[in-house]
Amino acid sequence: MLQSRDLHLATRREQHMSISGKASSVFTKESEESKYASEYLTELRTNWRDTEKFITRASALIVVIAILFELVLADSATGGSIFGFELSNPSFIRLTLPVIVTYLYYSVTFSWVESLIFQDIHDAIVENLYPKIYDNDLERALHPSNSLVSSADRVYYSVGRGTREGLLSELSGGIRPLAIAIASPIFGIIAYIQLFERYGVTNALLWISVVISVVFLVSGFVNWYIFLGIAA
Repeated sequence: MLQSRDLHLATRREQHMSISGKASSVFTKESEESKYASEYLTELRTNWRDTEKFITRASALIVVIAILFELVLADSATGGSIFGFELSNPSFIRLTLPVIVTYLYYSVTFSWVESLIFQDIHDAIVENLYPKIYDNDLERALHPSNSLVSSADRVYYSVGRGTREGLLSELSGGIRPLAIAIASPIFGIIAYIQLFERYGVTNALLWISVVISVVFLVSGFVNWYIFLGIAA
């Protein structure tokens, strides 16, 4: 009976343990799992790089679609063509592009959460098995290049913590993720103001587009909340 209760309590503690805590408890120098650490870290870095590549591509696509939306919405595009391409249904395209942007925003924020989880697991294992690498901040060189989550930190710790250069790098490195986090919701608001001005408030398809976009934006904000909770 006592053994069963102890096992139950241990299981509950494990369920409430952070993912980095779980990685630290599993991959110790004395554990059998440490033999698998190198292969595990290699696969983790591959998945982490793929996630960061998606974030970069999706972020660039958000910018392209936002520009395309303004071009399609412009009076010059009302004739049914843009850049020489015929638009068979420009109204449908105008109502669809903001939905695509907000979906990509949701996807990017969800991928940020994934990327942070990968980083926590990776760094916890390196700290346990390779403490000298971790203590000298050299594990950051193994993080994906151009990472929205860890690039600024990598530069900050490389040029020197607490130095003027380090603080400047932290500020400049934070502009890109902050711009992506803020720009998409702002674009959505501006886009729908423009669409309501063009189509009025009685267009059913416009309201469907609004509802779908709001769902994606709220989901993105939820992802932000999760991200900040993990990072805290």
